[in-house]
Amino acid sequence: MLLMKCQKVHEQKSVYQLTMRDVSFFSVIEQNIIEIYSSNNIELTKTIKNQLFGLSASYSEIYEIGRKQLFKGSKFSDSSMFNPSSTKYYLLLNELLEQDVQLLIVQSDTFLKNHEQQVLSDIAATGTKLRMIIFLTHSDRPKILPVLNFVQINSLPIVDVLNYRNSFEQNYELLDRMYQSLIFNYMI
Repeated sequence: MLLMKCQKVHEQKSVYQLTMRDVSFFSVIEQNIIEIYSSNNIELTKTIKNQLFGLSASYSEIYEIGRKQLFKGSKFSDSSMFNPSSTKYYLLLNELLEQDVQLLIVQSDTFLKNHEQQVLSDIAATGTKLRMIIFLTHSDRPKILPVLNFVQINSLPIVDVLNYRNSFEQNYELLDRMYQSLIFNYMI
């Protein structure tokens, strides 16, 4: 059964992480779709940058969607391009599916409000790829994962994503750092 867990991010005043987790008898398995949210956009941006600090050689394995690129050297698409009314929308989604990246970072509050839920659900549907999807939400409460959990988007266990990437000899440094950060925040 997929449940959600919310936890304050260590040493941040108003930043929280929300994860989906598969909970069964004596087992808790974190899934590869998470949401990090805060009412303070500066702290939110600072948090994600701090979690990946020192790994700039791997930033090319980050795909960002939003208004402003956060990581120099990452792949980036402006969120205004993701409009379901556009003829290019499904081409962009297919391109997103084809990207071999470790992290997909989505600034979730940058989409057109009338299309926001559909676009974010479509992006989350790529959660079956060997990557982690991180929704950055500028809000005092989570907005994305509660909806995604309700519509039962498919996701993968983070541990499996790490193991598969390792067995296929693919880089997993960014994924591992994010996973260790999630676990650390739960343990603290």
